[in-house]
Amino acid sequence: MRGFFRLFVIVPGLFYYTVFSAPLNPADRNDIQQRQAEVIEQSWQQRDALLQLNQPQATINPHGESDVGQGFSAKSINYHNRSLLHEKDKNKLSKRHINCFLNVNNINQLIHDVGNWYIERGYITSLAIPS
Repeated sequence: MRGFFRLFVIVPGLFYYTVFSAPLNPADRNDIQQRQAEVIEQSWQQRDALLQLNQPQATINPHGESDVGQGFSAKSINYHNRSLLHEKDKNKLSKRHINCFLNVNNINQLIHDVGNWYIERGYITSLAIPS
């Protein structure tokens, strides 16, 4: 009896669901697929634009001098507000910059590498500027 009651309640519900739901015709289906393809294409374009924007740029000294002689030696590199970077990733990104002579171009390269780490994993970043 209990099974019959469940069947008595469920079957009309399924009937009304199938009758009143709007079936998709091929034109609607194509329209939805086209919109999804446009969204995917737009997200790929945004990703490519971020990758191009994040390319390291050589800095020009306003006095026309070379940056080769200007810089400092870094004993450690601290990452602030980088919660997604694990210690292993931080070490990997900064190992070639530790205990080396750093100029502005090297710092820009490190910022570029960190930004690419996020972009390669699908995160959206903003251009980081050293303070």
